[in-house]
This record gives sequence, structure tokens and C-alpha cells, in this order.
Amino acid sequence: MAIKLVGVLAVKDVVTQGYPFLGATQSFLAVGQKLYISDCSSTDGTEEILLRIAKNKKIKLFLKQRWEPYSKKGVSIHKAYQNILDIAKSDIGNKKDTYIMESRPMKSYMRILIKI
Repeated sequence: MAIKLVGVLAVKDVVTQGYPFLGATQSFLAVGQKLYISDCSSTDGTEEILLRIAKNKKIKLFLKQRWEPYSKKGVSIHKAYQNILDIAKSDIGNKKDTYIMESRPMKSYMRILIKI
């Protein structure tokens, strides 16, 4: 049984932050089956770059998301991130061979595999 990877990434103004999201995105797409990206109303050209790379059918892009604190079970995360994580989990369903690789908001790398 082959393992499938789905990525989840929330971004805001990553061009001005110097975050290497293009390289991270390309690296993930080389091995992953789907990448969910939420852009939280970037104003630095990030959205335009995302629109170009979203021509790749593996990318599911969500634009104009709100970047606001959100608390779930005592853990503060960002609402836009939680929204796309929920969408990814819903799209995947209960597939035993699929994992989500997530990039937590405010972190500069994809860091964890979650079995759903």
C-alpha cells in the first residue's frame, strides 16, 4: 500500500518575510498528491504568485481568508489555517493510506505528519 500525502499551508505576506514558500511548495508537490493553501489577504504580491502556481491541478487555493486568532481545545491557532485543515480532512475522508503534512501558522517549515 502506497502512502499518500496531502499538504496544508496558511500564508500571509510571505514575500516580504522572505519565506521560501515557492521552494517548499515545489518540493512538496514532487511527492504529495494535493496541497491546500490559504492566503490571508496578502498585500505584498504573495496572492499573485499563488494564482500563478495554482494552475497546478494538485493545488487547491483559498484566497482572501481572515488571519485572526482562533482557540480550539485550549490551543490558539489561526482560523484560516483551521478552516483549510478541516476542508482537507473532509476531502480525504477516512482513507487509511493518507497523511496530512501540515505547516503551522508562524512556522517557517512543514513539520509534522498527522494520521487521520
